Amino acid sequence: MPDFVAGVFLLAGAAFTLIASFGLLRFRDTFSRLQVSSKVATLGTACALIGSLANFGWGLKEVAVIVFLFLTVPAGAHILSKAIYRAEGEPAEEGGVEQDG
Repeated sequence: MPDFVAGVFLLAGAAFTLIASFGLLRFRDTFSRLQVSSKVATLGTACALIGSLANFGWGLKEVAVIVFLFLTVPAGAHILSKAIYRAEGEPAEEGGVEQDG
């Protein structure tokens, strides 16, 4: 049973990363790309670490990395978005999604 749980979490982390890579290709706005990359950094990595915890047993290092990621990645993305906003100005009005046609 722990192998099944570990596999599910590892596959979920890989799926988040794959979907986010498509999002990075699809969005052309810098702010939209920043949101996608920050979400995958927290959710994808946390799922992979939880899968590692389920497979190898509970360890303080994995829990510390998960807590560190959930505290620092959103703050870093916020600071980076403020710097981009000051350098480039207003984001695109259409939401950054490329429209066909």
